[in-house]
Amino acid sequence: MKKWLCFLVVGLMAVSCVPSAEAQLGSSMQWATREFDLEFPGGPLESLIEQIHEQVPELNVIVEEEARNIEVQSLKFHNIVVASVLEAIEELLEPAIDVGPSNGPIEATTPVILIRVKRGQMRTAAFATKNISEDKNGDTLRELIEFSIQALPNSQGRQKPKLSLHASTGIMIVTADEEQLVLIAQVIELLGGESRLLPAKPGVSGPGPGMMGSSTGSSYGTPIGVPGPPHIPQGKPAGIEKR
Repeated sequence: MKKWLCFLVVGLMAVSCVPSAEAQLGSSMQWATREFDLEFPGGPLESLIEQIHEQVPELNVIVEEEARNIEVQSLKFHNIVVASVLEAIEELLEPAIDVGPSNGPIEATTPVILIRVKRGQMRTAAFATKNISEDKNGDTLRELIEFSIQALPNSQGRQKPKLSLHASTGIMIVTADEEQLVLIAQVIELLGGESRLLPAKPGVSGPGPGMMGSSTGSSYGTPIGVPGPPHIPQGKPAGIEKR
């Protein structure tokens, strides 16, 4: 009898040491409400996410490849939770990225959080740069364009444009947002005087024909999503009569 009583006592002690399912679930969900401090010196988005993951190892985040190198300014947080940090990042980098699950808010039950580039903001255009002087071709032209892009407002919240130059023909293919494309066209025009946007593909709807500040007078069309220059009427101003 004593032997069976000993087995019963040992069994009850073992059961009492095993946490309940509710306790295990509660422990696994604590990362969503866990507060931590975060000080980020500035750098690519991927480095920031890695630093957050060090504080919250349970967090599962997928950063799309095109979003990894987006520059983020220095950040400093005290007693903050994961959802608040990610919301702040999304607001800071608007409109470049989208943060969160496929639907609904970020919660403890969210298995994976996605950080993606908003592709709807990007456009692709072709530029003819053959007439730009040789000393401004290649790497120098690329550096001048990138320098100009940094002057745009909210440049840290923008995806960097992709530039590809075909040296022998002078054709440059650019993928960027609408405002970046307009600025790139202006830079190319100032450097060469005759650089121009190539026409959009036939059958693709877009803005009406017209040059973007070109001095050639050619009837090339602007790329989709890029507005042409405002029309400036020639001659005397309306309402003023010559006496």
